[in-house]
Amino acid sequence: TANGETYIENIYRDEPTCEIVYRTFYNDAETDIERVVSLRAHHLQFEFHQRNTADGFRVQWDMPKAAALGCVEALVREAKAAALGCVEALVREAKAHGRQATHNGWLWYHL
Repeated sequence: TANGETYIENIYRDEPTCEIVYRTFYNDAETDIERVVSLRAHHLQFEFHQRNTADGFRVQWDMPKAAALGCVEALVREAKAAALGCVEALVREAKAHGRQATHNGWLWYHL
């Protein structure tokens, strides 16, 4: 829902390009404009833009700054939660197999 209207969207992920693409579904077809959220690795940053699906050229998008910042905050929150869950699972596995040691006051888990 945006601006009081509810939209149906198809959402695609493209792992090689690190993009999530949103295409509005209207009148039984996707529109010719897609919204893109990209993760850029060099100078780690998120990029938000719209582009034409036919030629890939970018088009003007008047997305409010607050909306973009809210999206980034949600992405970072979910990434932290996922990373913490992975680490906790690895530590549980290491403990279960007795693969832990101490060195210089630190507790190490050998995975």
